[in-house]
Amino acid sequence: MEASMKKIITAFLMALILSVTFSFALARPPARNMGFPPPPPKIEKLKAFLALKLTPDQQEKLLKIINKYEDKLQELRQKHRKERKKLFSILRSDTIDEEAFRKTFRKAARVREEIALLKLKMRKEALGVLTHEQKKQLEAGREFRFPHKKHHRETIEDF
Repeated sequence: MEASMKKIITAFLMALILSVTFSFALARPPARNMGFPPPPPKIEKLKAFLALKLTPDQQEKLLKIINKYEDKLQELRQKHRKERKKLFSILRSDTIDEEAFRKTFRKAARVREEIALLKLKMRKEALGVLTHEQKKQLEAGREFRFPHKKHHRETIEDF
């Protein structure tokens, strides 16, 4: 009877140790942002544009600009996601395939570059629709929301 009791106690202690270990492992915060604040939600960007009090003509022009780039941006984002998935599968593999990693990494970087370039074109066109006062107001709102980034960025007027 003592041997069976020892087995039960040992099994209970092992289960307790495993549950405590897994609870600590699962309780770790995700490392996605690595301590940095997350990017502002799209609603914040929308609020910034709504605060500019755009004229109906400006709204129409901005909507045309957005529609002009929307499909291509969506396509590039999907392509980038696909390349990142490939990259992560290479990273998780047991062997190191350096050539496959380099090829996939370069491809993902090129897609990311295309996204950045498309966003830059879209931004330039959108800023062309705004008045000088609206550009100043947009810059002031950006400085208020991101005071820690002021030294990293030039003003809208510098573009």
